[in-house]
Amino acid sequence: MNNELSVCLMAAAIWAMGSSAVAEGAPLGLLDGATVTATSPQEVKVIRMTGHLRADIVQAEGGEYPGIVLAPKAPRQVWDLSEATGITARVKNPSTTPVTLTLRVDNPGNWEDNPWNAESIEIAPGEEADLAVAFGKSYGGQPGYPVDPSQISQIMFFTDNAETAWHAFQVMQISPVGGQAGARFYGSTDGRKEVELLSESWTVDLPADRPESEARTFACDWDLRQFTHVRVVLANTGKVSITPAVRLHSAHGSSDRIVATKSIGPGRTAFVYVPFAVGQTHVWQTTLQPDIGFDSRRISAVAIDAAATLSAPGQLQVQGVQALASLLPVEPASAMPPVPGDWQLTLEENFDGDAPNYDVWSTHTDNYWDARTTFSDRNVIVENGYARLRIEAAPGHDGKFMSGFLDTYGKWTQRYGYFEARMQLPKAAGLWPAFWMMPDRGRGAGDRGAREDTLDGGMEFDIVEHLTGWGPFRYNVAYHWDGYADTHKSLSHSEIYAQLDEAGFITAGLLWLPGEATYYCNGLPVASFKHPRVCDVPSLIRFTNITGGWDNTKANPIDLPADFVIDYVRCWQRKDLIQ
Repeated sequence: MNNELSVCLMAAAIWAMGSSAVAEGAPLGLLDGATVTATSPQEVKVIRMTGHLRADIVQAEGGEYPGIVLAPKAPRQVWDLSEATGITARVKNPSTTPVTLTLRVDNPGNWEDNPWNAESIEIAPGEEADLAVAFGKSYGGQPGYPVDPSQISQIMFFTDNAETAWHAFQVMQISPVGGQAGARFYGSTDGRKEVELLSESWTVDLPADRPESEARTFACDWDLRQFTHVRVVLANTGKVSITPAVRLHSAHGSSDRIVATKSIGPGRTAFVYVPFAVGQTHVWQTTLQPDIGFDSRRISAVAIDAAATLSAPGQLQVQGVQALASLLPVEPASAMPPVPGDWQLTLEENFDGDAPNYDVWSTHTDNYWDARTTFSDRNVIVENGYARLRIEAAPGHDGKFMSGFLDTYGKWTQRYGYFEARMQLPKAAGLWPAFWMMPDRGRGAGDRGAREDTLDGGMEFDIVEHLTGWGPFRYNVAYHWDGYADTHKSLSHSEIYAQLDEAGFITAGLLWLPGEATYYCNGLPVASFKHPRVCDVPSLIRFTNITGGWDNTKANPIDLPADFVIDYVRCWQRKDLIQ
């Protein structure tokens, strides 16, 4: 009898008895036993099997967040997890539909006072996943209630209000995280380019008869926004050669599965480097949101498997995991676009003077994107070959900010070509710097709103859209068209990971051709949209450094001023497209 069938049969027996009682006995990871109850016995039937729990949601229409509650066995009233930094659970969806599962860790008190931390994850049918809660953080690693690890009163698993009459989840394992392999990493790196993440070695047993998808993982909770990739040190402690593969899992998706360049013989050691960037060039071509994502702020697991079938069981020892921040050498300014073609330079701005070139640039407009920030000429600082858009707290205006602004509205536009800038992004929290382009149909189109309308062939190009809370190595690219109301359409990718050069700059560009718009970072394509709807309206260039964005991190005046630095702007046109 297979395990899944036995679970279903036992669940049926419990339903027949009309009871939600739970048998004791099966350990749940490092938690030393627990009482388990349903949040609603009429809706949730719970079964405890060897090594895991299962909750079947059998009458969930109209119910609110059905699930299970784990509490310490009497006479103990709380778990003391002082040595831990969070809780991680291995969970599974045995249903035929996706399940959104939340893990919540509570301190004593009224739940309406929010003395808890929680995280959620969507699990596909038949899939397993790691769901982790870091003490003091909730929902995407944002700051939350300062949960006291020594006073954990209960642990909850629950689903969203159900749209179907039946779904289920299984809890395979629950473990505290911290002081062990896979411990949480948070805090300042003090400018270090390498940090050791593993506090002790960890052993991976690899069977000979399992497919490569059966990866062996250990759970973690690492905030690695200050890094670009990890290095995993693997020693072959078994008797057969192994070609290992390593993947990182995060709250929003997984890294690429990186296969070692060669096999590791018994007694030998090797490194596997796993970059955060998804794909080597990760170019996608679609009219829909891309189904990719990796969040370096919340790495939840390291998965290791054998890339080739083993002739006999093997064993690897994880001897180290280091986070690395690698930098690129500073290259000379681009002489030509990174794309073959008969190109002609149409705009070159090196900011060599002591003020913007007002024949090309405007330094003020109404701020439609961030009502807290006002643009000011004095916050555009041109010196030493750079333009600095400086954001600072506005004296005498509580909660308000002043910042610099540059765009070419009414002064310079181009349809098609290659557009590039070298930039240094600010680091203060809560900022939203961007390098982008908007349509400009000219004076004959009417007011500014009409000239920049993304309807009728217009499009917003977001070449670099950075939220400083992501750390220095990640940004967003996007396309927006057909207005910003009900007809609005967009395509975006917020997990572009970029290495900085040794001076802390990135170089980003847009290749815009008829029916094609491809974003580049440091000379390589990172996203492509090929479609007849790609913009065919001449467009302007714009740089902004404002507060806000969609990660809800607030700017703090004590962290300011902060500069968005632009080294140069270069634009080219292919000669066959010159009008």
